[in-house]
Amino acid sequence: MIGFEFWYRRCYLYLLASIIIYSCNDLPKLDDQTVIPILSSDLSWSVDTIKLALPDQTREFPYRTWSHNYANPQLFAGFDERLHQINILNTSTMEYEKTLSLERSGPHGIPNSWGIGSIYYQGKDSIFILQNTPNMVFLLNDDSEIYWRLDAAELLKDNYPHTQAAGLFDMFYIYFYKGKIYFPLWKNPEFRDFTEPLIGRYNKDTEEFTALNIHYPTTYQNNDFGEYDHPGITFFRDEIYIVFPALPKIYVYDLQGNHIRTVDMSAELPKAQPLEAGEDARTHAAENPGYLNVQPLANGKYFVQEARELFLAPDKKKRKKYTILYNSDFSEYQIIDRQATPFTFGDEYLYFPIPPDTTDVQLLERVSIQE
Repeated sequence: MIGFEFWYRRCYLYLLASIIIYSCNDLPKLDDQTVIPILSSDLSWSVDTIKLALPDQTREFPYRTWSHNYANPQLFAGFDERLHQINILNTSTMEYEKTLSLERSGPHGIPNSWGIGSIYYQGKDSIFILQNTPNMVFLLNDDSEIYWRLDAAELLKDNYPHTQAAGLFDMFYIYFYKGKIYFPLWKNPEFRDFTEPLIGRYNKDTEEFTALNIHYPTTYQNNDFGEYDHPGITFFRDEIYIVFPALPKIYVYDLQGNHIRTVDMSAELPKAQPLEAGEDARTHAAENPGYLNVQPLANGKYFVQEARELFLAPDKKKRKKYTILYNSDFSEYQIIDRQATPFTFGDEYLYFPIPPDTTDVQLLERVSIQE
C-alpha cells in the first residue's frame, strides 16, 4: 500500500535527518525544451517467468538498497540488510557469484545496516557505500576492506548546515562517474527550504565539492505535498532523471546541473493535489496518484517508470500500480498493466518480482520489449 510505503520511507528519512546541508543558488531558468509523449502502438512485449535460486538465506527481490550501475548490467549488487552483506548476481546466468560480508566494528567496520542509505558497485575493488548516519562515504575493495573514506558531515557542516549526503533505498542514491561522486542532498525537515539544491558533486581527485543548480519545481515551493516531498533521482551515463512523486513529469539534466528537457505527461495523467490544512499526510499519499523513478532499459533504448493511482472497489479503496514504457527520446509511450513494482538491471529485460512461496526460490516475471 503506497501510504505505508511512503510513511516507512519518511520515518527512515527522519532517522537520518539530524546531520545535514544547504547552499542557496539562484533558481535555474529552464528552457522551453519540453517533450510530450504520444501513445504508441509500435511498442509490444513478450513475457515469461524464470526461477532464481536463493542460496544461504539470500534476500529475495526486490532489494531495498542496490547498486544502480546501469552501465554494467552484467552484475547486480544488492545490500541484504538482514545479514549485513552485499550479494553479487551475474545477470547473464542469474546465479549469485559472491557475497561481501561487511564488518560491523574495527578499522573496516560499518556498524549498522539501517544506517546504510546507498551502495554503488563500480567494480570489484571499487565499491562505494553511502552511510546516512553517521554521514560517511566509504570505498571498499573486494575483501570488504575500507581503503578510502569521506566524512560528508564534516564536508558539509560549514557551508551547508542541517543537510547531509543521503541515500534512500531505490528513490535516490550515490553515483560515481569519471572521478566524481554524486549524491542527493537532504535537508533536516525542521529546516526544509524547497529552493535549495538537490544534488551534490564531490571530485575525488581535487577534493572539490559543488552543489548542482538543480531544485524542486515551483509547484513544490508553493505547496505542501506531504509524504510526496522526496524526489526520485536516477543517474544514467552523463544524465540525471528526476521525478517528483506528485507530478507526471520527468526532468532531465546533465551532470553539470544544466536542464536538458522536461518530459510532460500532464495531458494524459493526473497530478497529486496539495495537502489540505489538517489533512493526514498518509491518507493524502494513499488517495493521490504517485510517480516513481525512471529506469533505463536495453542500455537506454527504452525507459520505464512505475506509476500508482487510486481506484474505488466495491469494498474499499485500493491502489493500482502500472508501468509506463517510453522509447529512447520519450516521444512515445505504452502502458504495461502489472500490479507490481518493475526493476531493470539496465539490460534488455524488465522484471516484476513474484513473492516467493519457498525460501530458496524466487520467481521473476521477465518482460522483453519488441518493436
